[in-house]
Amino acid sequence: MLGNNKWTTFLTQELPPVIDAGLKTNGVNSLAGISMAGTSVLNLAVAAPDLYKSVGAYSGCAETSTPAGRAYMDMVVDSRGGGDVTNMWGARTIRRGSRTPLWPRPRSCAARTCTSPPETACPARTTRSKSPAAAQRLSPSE
Repeated sequence: MLGNNKWTTFLTQELPPVIDAGLKTNGVNSLAGISMAGTSVLNLAVAAPDLYKSVGAYSGCAETSTPAGRAYMDMVVDSRGGGDVTNMWGARTIRRGSRTPLWPRPRSCAARTCTSPPETACPARTTRSKSPAAAQRLSPSE
């Protein structure tokens, strides 16, 4: 690890008041992240659930604490130039009594991540069709 990173503290406690004061925002906060940041925004939402009204994670690796998730990260990071997974994601073990969740699950994930009715909130629900042509277009193999 490179020192004692305090990104969660910075992004959830120190930065929001500076942004609010400097940009004269309305205090309604949202987060979005792509790829590795997709995981980070989920962790930030768990760390400060009352701070964010909505969270979007796109292509994020949300499973970073399980053996399967760690194996996948090892494979990807190693194949992309021999990076250091521990430096990127932290130690594989967490000391007893740590406040770091092993598998973060907000009590009311749906309420925190989606404020629209289900029929309008999830494009996958509204665009899927039972027709073979539509199923072909939505095939994950492409």
